[in-house]
Amino acid sequence: MKHSLYTAFACAAFLVACGDDDSFTPKVPELPGEVADMDELKEFECSGDIIGEKIYVKDQKADYECDGDHWFEAIDTGKSSSSSKKTSSSSSKKPSSSSVTPKSSSSETSVSSSTKSSSSAKSSSSAKSSSSVTPKSSDSETSMSSSSQAFIPDWEDGDDGEIRRDNSTGIAFKYDAELDQWVTAQIGDTTLNLQGCTTRREGEIHYVTSRKMYFICKNLVWNHASHLVVDTYGIKCTEAEIGTFITGAEIDTNRYYCAASGWVSVKGEWDWDVPKEARQNQDTNYGTMTDERDGQVYKTVKIGEQVWMAENLNYADSAKTPSLKGRSWCYGNDSTKCLVTGRLYTWTAAIDSVALANDADNPLVCGLEVNCHLNIKQVQGICPEGWHLPTQADFETLFEAIGGTKTAGTILKTTTGWYYNYHDGNGTDDYGFSGLPAGERDHEGKFSEGGRRTCFWSSVVYNNDPNYRSALCMYLDYTEKKTDLRNPYKHSGHSVRCVKN
Repeated sequence: MKHSLYTAFACAAFLVACGDDDSFTPKVPELPGEVADMDELKEFECSGDIIGEKIYVKDQKADYECDGDHWFEAIDTGKSSSSSKKTSSSSSKKPSSSSVTPKSSSSETSVSSSTKSSSSAKSSSSAKSSSSVTPKSSDSETSMSSSSQAFIPDWEDGDDGEIRRDNSTGIAFKYDAELDQWVTAQIGDTTLNLQGCTTRREGEIHYVTSRKMYFICKNLVWNHASHLVVDTYGIKCTEAEIGTFITGAEIDTNRYYCAASGWVSVKGEWDWDVPKEARQNQDTNYGTMTDERDGQVYKTVKIGEQVWMAENLNYADSAKTPSLKGRSWCYGNDSTKCLVTGRLYTWTAAIDSVALANDADNPLVCGLEVNCHLNIKQVQGICPEGWHLPTQADFETLFEAIGGTKTAGTILKTTTGWYYNYHDGNGTDDYGFSGLPAGERDHEGKFSEGGRRTCFWSSVVYNNDPNYRSALCMYLDYTEKKTDLRNPYKHSGHSVRCVKN
């Protein structure tokens, strides 16, 4: 009875055919043999169904392999073998994230899990092996008939995690001391040199040098473990811990924040779940400013003789400020993202064109193809009382105060959040300006560049455009150490940082 119950569990857990119905056989999505760049690669979800599959990335001139969770550069570069080239299918395209796999010069290194999970009881005998162990994989381990699944060898007890192969069937088994029986082994049990993942080994984490990645024993299967899993496994992140930080339990250069969704990495690629406070310079003595229009409180910072907002404006009341109607957005139309990077405004909204047109003393009509000469006056725009939208001169004064435009990009960016496509574009945030990669909205309504770029509107029209369709903004990019003033279309959406009068 004990054996038959476990057989039923194995059929469900390992998704093998346990009868005539093949509906439980996992369907492997079709993949292309090659893609143009990393952006196209990330359209294909790296899941457990395609572990080991490779796709050649043209602009990287390298194969990228799926480890079940992320795409990583394969050790052998060059174009993918013909066996890995498949015809692309729209049904296989799903968004996924990409990250660099961990590197280590050590051999298969066991990560202590005593601090990670109190429930993972370890057996000192789990690493023992038997002379009958033959660590070879076969097709029978991934697709077995119902008769082979039902077969359980009547062997003497082994050591927990010990692997043996039945000579008559070629099927590999592992001994689970907690269950007190031999059970069918998984591919990882026989190929990772870690012995079998068993009930007692639940929660164990090991680094496998040959794969350049961590694996965790979970639900009797060795699974790839991301840096986040390795560093936070067993550490609580509940409602009581939200807002707290920890350093990585194993990789102490990593830092994690407890968000409502669970632990998120503050380092690595951009993540909207990380609040802006987690990315600001913890060593900066920030001031504060309250916007009396809606009660929002903003951090401020003094740089040279100027006082700047240290976070992006998030004002949205189109009833009080009609210029905003239909001209400001949260990235991706997701209101939670405004809590991190503020709103994206058209230039017409940023200068508060309705207020300028209704000015009793000096009415100005400003629009898409109008030069309203705002470079000669200070414009409050949608900034709070006592603050104004930066002029070109304001930005130039800022650049001069921090050492010039050649290094200003690095100095003004946050120390995390600017890592993209394996390129570390993070800044130093020396003065606490804390520029975030808020992205943009183009004039056709498409949101893009989140996690890669940002631009802060000025009040100045770009005069070299004969049709006056563009205005100046200060540009930050994950690929550049410098910064300068660019000239996007006035009806595209960008961020706003106000400077004190």
